[in-house]
Amino acid sequence: MTVCVIGGGISGIMAALALSRRGTETVLIESGETLGGHMAEIADCISGLEPKLIEVEADPLIEVITGVTVEKIDGSRGNFTLTLSGGRTINASSIILATGYTPFDPSVWSRYHLEHPNVYTSLEFERVISLSSPTGGRLPDGIRRIGFIQCIGSRDPRANPLCSSVCCMYTANEIKTLKARNPDVEVYVFFMDIRVAGRDERTIDKLKREGVTYIRSRVPEVITDDGKLTVRYEDTGAGELKSLDLDAVVLAIGLLPSGSTRKLAELAGLELTEEGYIKVSDGVRTSVDGIYACGCVAAPVRISDAVVQAEAAASLASEDGSPPPEMPELIEPEGEPAIGLIIFTDNGTLGSYIDLEKVREAALAIDGVIQVKEVPSLSGLEAEIASLVKDGSNRIVVAGLSHRKHEEMVRDVVERAGLNRYLVEIANIREHAAWVHPPDEATRKSIDLIRMAIAKVREVSPLKVELLPVTRRALVIGGGVAGMRASLEIASHGIGVYLIEREEKLGGMLGESNEIVADLIKQVESNELIQVMTGAEIDRIEGYIGNFSCTIRDEKLEAGAIVIATGAKRFEPAGLYSYGDDPKVITQAELTRRLETGIDAGTVAMIQCVGSRDGERGCSRVCCIEAVSNALAIKEKNPDTEVFILHKDIRTYGIYEKLYRDARSKGVIFLRFDEDKPPKYENGIVTVFDTLLGDEIQIRPDLLVLSTGLDVADRMQKINELLGTDLPTDKFYAEVKGESHLRLNPVDFEIDGTFIAGAIKLPKMVDEVIAEGIAAGGRVCSLLQQEAIPREGAVALVDEEICSGCGICVQICPFGAIELVQSLVEERVTYGWPITEIKEVAHVTKLCRGCGTCASLCPSSAIRHQFFEDVGILSQLELI
Repeated sequence: MTVCVIGGGISGIMAALALSRRGTETVLIESGETLGGHMAEIADCISGLEPKLIEVEADPLIEVITGVTVEKIDGSRGNFTLTLSGGRTINASSIILATGYTPFDPSVWSRYHLEHPNVYTSLEFERVISLSSPTGGRLPDGIRRIGFIQCIGSRDPRANPLCSSVCCMYTANEIKTLKARNPDVEVYVFFMDIRVAGRDERTIDKLKREGVTYIRSRVPEVITDDGKLTVRYEDTGAGELKSLDLDAVVLAIGLLPSGSTRKLAELAGLELTEEGYIKVSDGVRTSVDGIYACGCVAAPVRISDAVVQAEAAASLASEDGSPPPEMPELIEPEGEPAIGLIIFTDNGTLGSYIDLEKVREAALAIDGVIQVKEVPSLSGLEAEIASLVKDGSNRIVVAGLSHRKHEEMVRDVVERAGLNRYLVEIANIREHAAWVHPPDEATRKSIDLIRMAIAKVREVSPLKVELLPVTRRALVIGGGVAGMRASLEIASHGIGVYLIEREEKLGGMLGESNEIVADLIKQVESNELIQVMTGAEIDRIEGYIGNFSCTIRDEKLEAGAIVIATGAKRFEPAGLYSYGDDPKVITQAELTRRLETGIDAGTVAMIQCVGSRDGERGCSRVCCIEAVSNALAIKEKNPDTEVFILHKDIRTYGIYEKLYRDARSKGVIFLRFDEDKPPKYENGIVTVFDTLLGDEIQIRPDLLVLSTGLDVADRMQKINELLGTDLPTDKFYAEVKGESHLRLNPVDFEIDGTFIAGAIKLPKMVDEVIAEGIAAGGRVCSLLQQEAIPREGAVALVDEEICSGCGICVQICPFGAIELVQSLVEERVTYGWPITEIKEVAHVTKLCRGCGTCASLCPSSAIRHQFFEDVGILSQLELI
């Protein structure tokens, strides 16, 4: 089977890689000349993107076609035919659409004066503050005061009625980078609502404390006068029209459907939303069976959410499964080291910095080097390494690539060529020589780096990559939406599942009365491959990737992978706003249940952020959407009911902006209050100071609804106990790990073979949780379809004779991979008595990841790292 992925941005790249992991041949089509999409333009993203670009280029199961467009789509699921602009046709069993977004073009509005040299779009400004810019990230001379204007081309019916989801946070990230490289610059941010949550919210709070001025406002225009810039804005807090002189302005532009989205929808007969996005269900399914959508093709989303959808789409697109590619039988190196050298010239650019001919001549003169080849691009690397191995090279050195970005890819290529993956060394003559020294010195240093790499690789022996057996069954902890959807996805690939829920019924926080939940429960309970255990608590989890053991009810369950979907619980507002004492005071969750039968109330008041955004407890992200949805439901059933929503910001991000707009049009009244002036409820009356009116308002509601946050403390504590992690219990997992970790690994947990989805990770709406469940299930399937899992070969080894059993290594190992065990030292007879001497020594388990921490700190030098033996390191040092 072949899957066609259309779009070479981050979601298309990650979908292609996810398909490849499952052994599925993939064709990746990109209309531009290069892969990467808009993520490649973002200063703090390119370093994370580059390794993925390298993986795609080097992956034998992925064919990349650039500079073409899809002109025709025929057929149906299992048998699509795509015709490309060059006339080529591709047959595919499924199609994944990942055509991304188009940045809004603010030049259509003359009032922002984009022609002024110091007025930038946000994407243009990324290049200004990038370290690779001509100024190294420093602002041009004369810029001391800079303003960022939010929502340019977002939340505007004339351009894009939706919130673009990402602008608030990408602006904050740009400011962080800007201030780090230009600490004296004054920064002002003009905004309507701040729509961030959790860790991101704390980032913006930190920026405010550091002097960044956030101004709640509407900006009608930017005025240019004799080259100077002035922002004229309405200060909505003060109710005044004001002006601010600035040296530069950055326009935070929104995201629009890409130009190819509508064309592809027409070609494939897909339904679109009224805003022009592809309509989806389950987060990724389009209206045509066998065609899936991920990333901004279906709605404006963050990078991490786009990658979740890519993983989910890949899992659904390869439901039939494919056997993983077989690795060739490895050549056993014999005789003296025969070294083949590859010089990566980066399409000839390396030759502008160093004398490649001198490097080649010097390398060929080194004892043991039998061949030197130049490779201009990564696409030719695999063929040239295979050629070197075929011609007799039993060691490989690659010069011109980076250890950090390329080492694992190079090891994979060497292994596919039939050589042990540890018989290779990289000489980084690019960053360590060519880019940092004048040409003559760079050439000399490049030769030295290559000589050192050759000296080390001569001493390296093949390391055995142990194959760990795989238990072809999964353990899913949590029976809410994420856990059930993950279980169904795993079972759809023929893999058995233990689904553990500590409550007596499935359904999680939403409960079985919810229509989506009820349908999931029905599917789960009728699936023979899913063994549901309710009212069950897990006592213990042991083991490692592919081989976990879970103890529950005195029964031991074996599983190869684990999905953590333990969800969250509602914050209990006991003692707040007379909740629990006044029957008129209820929570949003209780209101949702009452709406099923109807409510009798002439006036309803809702108070947002009760128990969230309080100290370290951040915004729970979904409360505003829940409140606005319930307000609309009330209005639909009884248009005469007055509904008031009291809030700090309305955070109806992305496609949910439509709910906010509809609620306002139907008469729902939104009243904003300040952080330090929360509403009061006394004697049945709600009193709030409305910042827009600048006056106090009193409401006598028949029903007071509290929008409460979510809490994960008990769930996180349980995870720590079961898996031996040490995660903070007062934050969601995404807040703990941060965007950098989860951007390209959005469902991967701390421990290999474990994955995380749902509200325990971060509060999300149901469709987002479903996509995350599918993604986590897909990751499990790609793992468990393997016959065996290769363990890291470059791991630590303990010399038991030297080990003193001090236990320092046990304490410092970040993976819990070392334990103290009893070891028999000697059995002997002394004075006629048999004596057995036993001592405790360190033992490295299969959890070892080869970080080398233990070897560096062992006071007895009893631990060694196999790939960094003393003899190899000393051979390099001798050349200095």
